[in-house]
Amino acid sequence: MYKIGVIAPSSPISLELRDKSRKEFLAKGYEVIESQNISDKKGFWVKSPKQNVKDLEDFFIDDSISFIWCARGGYGSNYMLPYIDKLKLEKKKIVAGSSDASYFLWYLLDRFKSPVFYSPMIYSTIHNKGVDLDKNLRVLKGEEKAELRGKTLIKGSVKGELHGGCLTILNSLTGSQYFPNLKNKLLILEDINEPVYKLDRMFWQLSNIGVFENIKGLILNCFPNSFRDEDDKNYFLSRVLYYCQKYNFPVIYDLPLGHGENLESVELGRTFLIDAQEKEGFLLQV
Repeated sequence: MYKIGVIAPSSPISLELRDKSRKEFLAKGYEVIESQNISDKKGFWVKSPKQNVKDLEDFFIDDSISFIWCARGGYGSNYMLPYIDKLKLEKKKIVAGSSDASYFLWYLLDRFKSPVFYSPMIYSTIHNKGVDLDKNLRVLKGEEKAELRGKTLIKGSVKGELHGGCLTILNSLTGSQYFPNLKNKLLILEDINEPVYKLDRMFWQLSNIGVFENIKGLILNCFPNSFRDEDDKNYFLSRVLYYCQKYNFPVIYDLPLGHGENLESVELGRTFLIDAQEKEGFLLQV
């Protein structure tokens, strides 16, 4: 039986969603092993940053744990970053999550070359967002290559290593030592509940620090709850064109990553192909 270690590095969890998700995994033959006191609440967090890093390390050391999955997003995992360098990672082990977990997923990838997956959260999105759990598990276990479909904004075809995740998280790292290495990467930028003017401001920030000059391709999600109507969305896409068109790399959007419905998992650091055709755009694991 596969054992999945669950950590809670961000906001407190919903016990109702937790119980439903645990039952679903158990029915499929997976045992969910939680870090201690996972239902606690200390201000913004379930636990202190040091405790979260210790939980992560304990699961890395435990040979019975197949991979590690984040319970939910929210806020707080940024405070783990100063402590992660002290992790004892003698064995590499998959860590999966998204949203607020972007902070330490990127750091594990860039600092330790540890395998990380940008995936739906095990408690907050697996059960109630139309996620195909079997497909996500096959991708996490390496039994199936990720293949995602979206729409094309800028046509083209390019291969490269996949990186990125939550747009808000990436912007918050600007100017810090923790900003990820995005040179020559296929960059995921995704978010939720951010109006167009805030999305534009974050793209402006990334443009001004040279991110779009250095990447090979861009992948966007559908930005749930960000657009008042179709005109609002089209205006946002026109702003993406404003920032990216001169660099002539392919851009695809409306992919099921991070936030939204029917979410899928992709391995960061892995080589992918962006195949942006006339209307449809694909992200394919090579």
